[in-house]
Amino acid sequence: MKALEEITNLSDLWKQPEWKKISREYVKDKKCSICGAKADDTYLDTKGKERRVGLVVHHLKELDDKQELDVKDYMNLNRDKVVVLCTRCHYGLHQNWPICKICGIRFYNPIYPSCWECRDKVENYLSGDSKTEALDE
Repeated sequence: MKALEEITNLSDLWKQPEWKKISREYVKDKKCSICGAKADDTYLDTKGKERRVGLVVHHLKELDDKQELDVKDYMNLNRDKVVVLCTRCHYGLHQNWPICKICGIRFYNPIYPSCWECRDKVENYLSGDSKTEALDE
């Protein structure tokens, strides 16, 4: 492992035990700032497999390619600089995906009409599933 002073890019920093420890401690007992998911909540992926939600630190001001990495500043996690996101919202944010028009909470891949959770509700509702709650709840 490189010493923190030798690190010049984020990929190397994210592999460091110091980063893993500080980011894990920061997200502990928090929830996603976008969808409200908590660590260890579960969801079904696109193949129907149950997955655990993971939480990550997202820096509000991203580094551009020309900016030099200031490791100490990057590792200074305070509420003015970072938010906690679940891995799904973090991915959606970086992909510039839109927020679901039905729930107004989760991101969705624009090749689909809505997020996964809302799509399941709509499909069940349209199929006449009597167990489906009203869509506006």
